[in-house]
Amino acid sequence: MDGISTNTPLAAIRNIQYYYLTINMMATKLMLTGIGLLWMACARSSIRLKAKSKSRSSQKRTVTHIWKDKTNIIQMKG
Repeated sequence: MDGISTNTPLAAIRNIQYYYLTINMMATKLMLTGIGLLWMACARSSIRLKAKSKSRSSQKRTVTHIWKDKTNIIQMKG
């Protein structure tokens, strides 16, 4: 042993400090992991929303082009 018996209050305080520090570090790691996961989820959802809006706008553009082509063909025939 390092000169301090395990029955003394000083050793108990050291043990408590060690476990408190360990719990503190684990809580910090969990918090940072949670923040990281939340940030990734937000980024993924914003990417999905951007992709949806792009596909909708491209679908609208395709429909308007088809409509314009049909009207041009009708005008050429008429």
